[in-house]
Amino acid sequence: MVSMKPDDQKNHLPKDYRRWTEPTEDFRFFMESIMPAIAPHRCKFHEKKGIRKLSEIYTVSDEAFGLVVLLNELHCWEEKANEKETGVIGKIQKTFVNGRSGNKQGWSIKGVNIYNRICKNLQK
Repeated sequence: MVSMKPDDQKNHLPKDYRRWTEPTEDFRFFMESIMPAIAPHRCKFHEKKGIRKLSEIYTVSDEAFGLVVLLNELHCWEEKANEKETGVIGKIQKTFVNGRSGNKQGWSIKGVNIYNRICKNLQK
């Protein structure tokens, strides 16, 4: 759904993102499970779903943040699932944020740049 490596036009999203006649299962899961956790008090997705358009429920910055969170943490979630299956526990490093660094740094420059590009992609 979203890629770390942009295409030649610096798009991190596929060209058909949000242009389906029927949304994919991945997109539906993202909008119904991940996005409501971004700003639940403001979005109130479960009250508004089916009544309002997604663009009226979520802002561009909300959606971009949700997509960057996926890029940042999806491999961690997959690794945790593998740990439960295999019993082998490993160190998992997030892509753009290091909460264990001790220096209280926020998002890396690369993460912020990708977020900004995704915002621009979504606005188009």
